[in-house]
Amino acid sequence: MTDKTRVHLRLAVLLALAALFALSGCGGGGRGDDGGVDAGADAGLDAGSDADGQAGDGEEDGGGADGGDADGGDAGGDETPIRFARHPSNPVYEPSGSLWNFAGIGDPSVIFDVQDGIYKMWTSAAGVLEAGQEAIVRTQVLTSFDGIDWTELPGNPVLLEGGPGEWDRGGVETVTVLRDGATYLLWYGGYEQRADPPLTLKIGLAVSDDGINWVKSAANPVLGPGAPGEWDESWVESPTVVKVGGTFFMWYSGIQYDVFHFAIGLATSPDGETWTKHPANPVLGPEPANNWEDALVYAPAVIHDGERLVMWYVGINAQTFLDAMRIGMAYSDDGATWTREPSNPVLDLGEPGEWDEKGAFVPSVVLRDAQYQLYYLSGGSQAEKLGLATWPP
Repeated sequence: MTDKTRVHLRLAVLLALAALFALSGCGGGGRGDDGGVDAGADAGLDAGSDADGQAGDGEEDGGGADGGDADGGDAGGDETPIRFARHPSNPVYEPSGSLWNFAGIGDPSVIFDVQDGIYKMWTSAAGVLEAGQEAIVRTQVLTSFDGIDWTELPGNPVLLEGGPGEWDRGGVETVTVLRDGATYLLWYGGYEQRADPPLTLKIGLAVSDDGINWVKSAANPVLGPGAPGEWDESWVESPTVVKVGGTFFMWYSGIQYDVFHFAIGLATSPDGETWTKHPANPVLGPEPANNWEDALVYAPAVIHDGERLVMWYVGINAQTFLDAMRIGMAYSDDGATWTREPSNPVLDLGEPGEWDEKGAFVPSVVLRDAQYQLYYLSGGSQAEKLGLATWPP
């Protein structure tokens, strides 16, 4: 594995599993529907409640991140399809090539920090602390006044791998950040070794009062894989967290190697540390009837738009795999029962020859000024560039 593929280990694993999947002659992705739980199921979520999430607080005064021309419509299945417009300045961020991120970036988590009045982003960053070391995935932080021009802050990387013998000594990635009052909460995927399968990721928590200096929870890892035979028995990662009232809701990617099953699950917590997985998991799986997402779905990003929950997720086709990654949307009132956007995918492949011609993955969304600002990665397995797309444009 090259240095640049280390930034997104799951993509390397996907490639290996995709080859096995193709050789086996399997079709699209096994289990999966729009939720698998009755519409009246109670996940403890009142859709009308105030909510904080990965995207930060919703509509605030100010501009930034305006997109180009695209067709639009009312979210939730109006007759006009939802099509996110790529920003003309894309890619809006490429790593500086500093020691800590020379091998690439991945997994953005973007918020508009209302208290500070700026955009903040945390991403995975593959690199070294000193010349001559082997590249490891850590976490960096950036800021922006407009959501387009980004600055890497001094002191990066801000979240490091664990020490010898610790559960996350192999690297930390797939971060999501929530500001809860004066406190920043960061959930991340960590692992002991950086080998391809068997690779086991678990989810940990870190806390900060400035978004730069982090203290890992003594309870880590706070969410682990399921029991043997469960849909998420191999690893859990890519968390996205929304707080509603006094309850934290986490959606995460779960993987089961032996049947090539990638899906999205839900867990809830009273404190962000002690999590209970939803009994109807997975709440969103591959959809064999939709060619673009018939193999797997993963990497959710969820916000509460003031009326309901909205999810963006990555879908992958059984034939093209990493050569064609697209982003879809889904809606929910309770966090467990999801309805797909009829005009999915809402962000398709880039134009031939463009930097994102193979599509978009690992979304992070900010809702500001009644506009969804969708940040995404592309650039193949290197995952080294960040794009922006908006709707309405």
